Order: sequence, then structure tokens, then C-alpha cells
Amino acid sequence: MLSNTQPILIVDDNSDDPYSIEDVWKKLNYKNELIFFKSGEEASVAFRLRKDAALSYYF
Repeated sequence: MLSNTQPILIVDDNSDDPYSIEDVWKKLNYKNELIFFKSGEEASVAFRLRKDAALSYYF
């Protein structure tokens, strides 16, 4: 099991994958927050806009 509580960032363009990944994540009882982005560009923009703020889910 992961020992830290840092969020896990995932970049994936398939809109069905976040649900599958979250389901497995919960079954493994991992506590880290999963944050999804549709593209590298979207993730990059989010980091630039929110570098000092908490990230939120992007679907």
C-alpha cells in the first residue's frame, strides 16, 4: 500500500478509464486522491493556473 497521501495525477484521453481506475483504486483500499486530466495540455494549464491552490478533478 502507498505510504504517503500525495494525490496521484493521471492524464488519459479515454473518458471511461477514470471510472475503472477509481473502482480498482477503492478495491485496493488506497487512500490517495486520484486527479484526472484529459490531455497533457489540460494538465499543464491546470498546473500553471493553480500551482499554489488545491487541484480539482477534471473529466
